[in-house]
Amino acid sequence: MNNLTLAPGSRDEISFAFPDRSILESVKPDPSVLISCITRESIHAQTAQWLANQRYEVDIVQLPYTIAHNRNVQVERFLATKYDYIFIVDADVLPSLILLRGC
Repeated sequence: MNNLTLAPGSRDEISFAFPDRSILESVKPDPSVLISCITRESIHAQTAQWLANQRYEVDIVQLPYTIAHNRNVQVERFLATKYDYIFIVDADVLPSLILLRGC
């Protein structure tokens, strides 16, 4: 376990464990990824732009149901495909600069 202090001079600490590195060795060099986004109404403009610029296929789930139901639909759609991984993006979340520059 590693400890992380939340603020200088703070006594609050969080314990966390790094994932087992052997998991990363099992990842294919060029995995097939389905990017899935759920929304009940609209997608933030920056998120839509990020989705449009991806080299991976994007599946947008636009249903008027609960988030839990729509997440189940996302997984059902993913399991019916040939993709290795699913990357879930919420419609109201802005992709970070790291993702914008890294993908």
